Amino acid sequence: IEYIGKEPLVTIYIDRMVLNHYPDAGKSRSSYLPLLEMAVAEDPDNDRMRYYLGREYMYQKRWQDCINTLKFYLNMKSAGWRDERCAAMRWIAKSYAETGEFRESYNWYFRAVAEQPMMREPYIEFARLCMVRKDWALMYSLVKEALKITEKSKTFVNTGYCWNYTPYDLCAISAYNLGLYKESYENAKIALEYEPSNERLKKNFKIIEDKYLNA
Repeated sequence: IEYIGKEPLVTIYIDRMVLNHYPDAGKSRSSYLPLLEMAVAEDPDNDRMRYYLGREYMYQKRWQDCINTLKFYLNMKSAGWRDERCAAMRWIAKSYAETGEFRESYNWYFRAVAEQPMMREPYIEFARLCMVRKDWALMYSLVKEALKITEKSKTFVNTGYCWNYTPYDLCAISAYNLGLYKESYENAKIALEYEPSNERLKKNFKIIEDKYLNA
């Protein structure tokens, strides 16, 4: 959709207004990919469509297509919005991780952090990979940096789990594995306060609490 009016295009931003999109999980999304492929074929210079196509390839688990498409996007002269560039790098990193190319995944997550260091997303997503890899020291460092960011980005690129219990949960897990039991306990407690009915968080907190009190 493109604006074709004669009056100047005006963007209005309303602070503290949040638009939540709740897609209907019962409806098929099978038309998204062919439509995006068609959009890129019709307008190869449209960076936004190419970004969305790369993201859709990721959703469809077409990892190499995602990597190729988003690398092309990042090299487009018009692709200058850092929030979205950061997201593209995160999707590339995820795709490399899914194919077992962890060195490349780490490389792209580091690039994502450097591209937009004031958003929690690249730190938290990188930390989640580190948890799978049992890379506790890097995981801990990433989460600590993420928690220094106290204001959520005002763009659509941010994700909810970076602002719920997840950062504290990841901090608690990494700190525990590094022997930092007091810090692990404090963060596990905060995580549980976010979601008191979460059974995993409750079990983790009990394990961490016992270790901390008896250390």
